[in-house]
Order: sequence, then C-alpha cells, then structure tokens
Amino acid sequence: MPTDNVEPEPTNDRQIKVHPLLGREAGRIGADYAYRIWCILRNAKAHGYQWHTRNDVIETLALYGMSRSHWYTILKDPHFPTFFTINKWKDTIYPRSLEKVCLDLETLPGTAVWIDGKKAHKLHTFNGAVYASRYGDKPVFIARSTIEKDTGVPRARQRRYEKAEGVEVKQNYEKRDITFQGNLPMPEGMREATGWNFTRIIEGKIVFFWQTVNSYTNDGQRAARGMARKVSRRVRGTLLWAERERRQSYFLDFSGKTTKPYIRGTKTLRTGSYADKHPVKRGGHSIAGDLWESVTI
Repeated sequence: MPTDNVEPEPTNDRQIKVHPLLGREAGRIGADYAYRIWCILRNAKAHGYQWHTRNDVIETLALYGMSRSHWYTILKDPHFPTFFTINKWKDTIYPRSLEKVCLDLETLPGTAVWIDGKKAHKLHTFNGAVYASRYGDKPVFIARSTIEKDTGVPRARQRRYEKAEGVEVKQNYEKRDITFQGNLPMPEGMREATGWNFTRIIEGKIVFFWQTVNSYTNDGQRAARGMARKVSRRVRGTLLWAERERRQSYFLDFSGKTTKPYIRGTKTLRTGSYADKHPVKRGGHSIAGDLWESVTI
C-alpha cells in the first residue's frame, strides 16, 4: 500500500476520456484538480457501478501513480461538489453525470478525446494533455492572446504544453506588393499589420510580409460520441432557458420608498441542499450569454 508522501510509478497505461471544452472551463476557474480525479473515476467503474468507496478510490488512483493522500485532498477541494456527491458517512463518493457538471460550469461538453492514462500521474502533464486535445487533424487558426483569454493559460505555458504533447504550430504570414515610386503613401491596410513584419525584394518587386495568427494541429484520438450529442442539446436548452429567465425577470418594486430593479429567478442550476446553502458566484465568460446573443441577433 503506498504511503502518504511517496507516490508510486504509474502502471496503468489505459486511456482516459476527456472533454476539451469542459477541461478548458475547469482549468479557467481552478477546478483542474477535481476534474482530473473525476475523469479517472469515471473511467474506472468499481463493482460495475458509478460509486466508489474509500479503498476503491485509493486503489484506482494508485494505478495512475497517485498516493492515498489524494483521497483527503479531493474531499477538501472547494470544487468537490461540482464533480462529486458523497454519502453521509463520508466513505463513498459518486461522480456526477456529464450533464450536471456541464450545467454547473455553464459550458458544453464538446467532442470527447482519449489521452494516455500515464499522463494523469502529475497535474501539469494532465493539463497539458487536455490543452493539446482541443486540436485535431484539421488546422485551427487562433491567436495566442485569444487562447490565453479563453483558457487562462499564459503564452509561455502554452509553448511548454505544445512541445511536450507534440502539437505542430505553424506561423502564418500574409504578403502584399508595396512597390511604389518616390514618396507615395503606403497601401491601405499596411498600417494595421501586427506581429513580426519584414520586406523582401522578389523579382524586382518590394513585397511586405506580416505575421498573422498561428495554426495548430495534433494527432489526437477522438472517442466515441456516446451521449455527448444528447447532453449538448439538453445543456444548451437549459442554459438558454436560464438566460432568458434572467433577462425577462427584471421588474420594478414600488413597495418601498425607492424604486430599484432586482432580478427574479436567478437560482443556481445546481440542485440539492448544498447548492441552496452555498450558491455559486460566477463571473467572466458565460456560454449561456453567448448562446443567447447568437439566438437573439
């Protein structure tokens, strides 16, 4: 049995199913640790059911090179109620369904991808695998600033993840002939060029090059679709309904001395006594707002 301070070497090379969009949102709010344990336990069904006792969790995590101290760490994690429920004796945990987790994080699951099980040994290697799983065979054109805004991953860490996971990054450039005589002004659009830029003389013409967004490709293995399509449809409908309720429930209260607007129907999507006592405060990116804008425009 592994001790608390010594982590065994990973012996389980089975693949783990992850959802890149869900992992991106979990990493953005700091719930990547709970998300890693959730993915591992959902991949390993104890006794044929989706419930795990304390010994089951310790034995399962030991296969992935994780010590028994992770059992006590996950119980103290502030994002534990988002991914798990626990019985009153606190010796058995139940991973929540994909739909409930997506509703709590207000995001869609996205396309599932398989990653190597040995990469779950350390949190930074797992986060790197989840980060690289968002790219596939087709090139994705996106700026690093946009990636940092969406995922919260700094640019230096992006490069480390891409190097470790073998993500192919290609720098793209645009070009335009700017050959002119005398002191004529620059062609329209040259002043908006961003990134690295330079000029070259090609066949007697002055050609101006400037860098655009990068393109990313990766050899990821997509998992079976399963219930992802139905879950996405339900989550999208629920989030749109909740956003509509928030936007249409503004009204004025004339009972007091002052007239002030307040909101009706802003109860959190999570259900249960814990959610009633500890409502989730959200901020920043909201996919419900994006979906609502896409529908109403």
